[in-house]
Amino acid sequence: MMPYSLTADDLLERFSQQRLVELTDPTGAARDDAKIELAALDAAGELEMAAARYYQVPLTPFTQGLRVIFLDLWAWRLVFNNRPEWLNTADPADDNYALVRRRKELDAWLKAIANGDPEKRQVIAGCEPLTSTPEPSSGGAWSKGGGNVMTRESLLKL
Repeated sequence: MMPYSLTADDLLERFSQQRLVELTDPTGAARDDAKIELAALDAAGELEMAAARYYQVPLTPFTQGLRVIFLDLWAWRLVFNNRPEWLNTADPADDNYALVRRRKELDAWLKAIANGDPEKRQVIAGCEPLTSTPEPSSGGAWSKGGGNVMTRESLLKL
C-alpha cells in the first residue's frame, strides 16, 4: 500500500511513463510498480524519521507543500534504489543533475525539521506538533536519568 494515498501514477508529475519503465525494468517492457512502491515506502520512512520527533506520523494533514516534498523524495529514492549511477553527475547539462541538487535541498529541509533547537527548527505548516516534545539531545553522548551510566572509564573496565 502506498503511503499518503499516492499512487504510482502520481510519479508521472516527476517522470514520464517511459522514464519510469527505464528506471524500474532493465528490459524496458513495463514499469515495475513493486519497485515504485518500495521507493515510496523508503521516502515515507525518511520523511517520518525526521518529523516523528516533533509531529505525529503519518503526517496529517498532508498539505500540498508536503506532497511536493514527498514526490521529490520519492523520485530521488526511485533513482537511488534502481539506477544509482544516474546520480554520479556534477554536470548541470545532465538531466539527473536536478535530482542531485534537489536532494541536497531536501537533506537540509529534513535536518531542519528534526533540529533540536526550537529557534532553528523548520515547522511543517498545517501539522500540529506533538503536545510534549523531547528536550534537545546530544545525539546519545550523555544520558539524563538514574541508573547505570556508561562512561569511557566504565567501558574500559569491561
